[in-house]
Amino acid sequence: MYTYNILINRWIDGDSVNVDIDLGFNIIIKNQVIRLKGIDTPELRPRYADYTQADGSIDESARNEKIHQAKIALEFVKSIAPEGMTFIGTTSKANPDSFGRWLLNFKINDKLISEHIIDAGFSD
Repeated sequence: MYTYNILINRWIDGDSVNVDIDLGFNIIIKNQVIRLKGIDTPELRPRYADYTQADGSIDESARNEKIHQAKIALEFVKSIAPEGMTFIGTTSKANPDSFGRWLLNFKINDKLISEHIIDAGFSD
């Protein structure tokens, strides 16, 4: 397992965040996009293809509801892990996901942020 000091710069959505990662010895990776390990929250910009009906039309109501849920999840993570705060981040994998994001997690009050998100009902 690898452990780093993580400074939150900006939340992208409920499970992706832009951070600075302190590797130690005054080596800091700036503006790195990471994904929280073990969760999947609604996307702020869901693909239209996911809401295309058999007749080719878009189910705008369902898509808009998903966007609304994503905004609520984003506000939730911002409230428990505000931008500008520093946390201890951990990862057991040294490779990024298929989008080039590192998979990390960090704790708030001795509980993983992913557990806070799951308990709040924003991910399975």
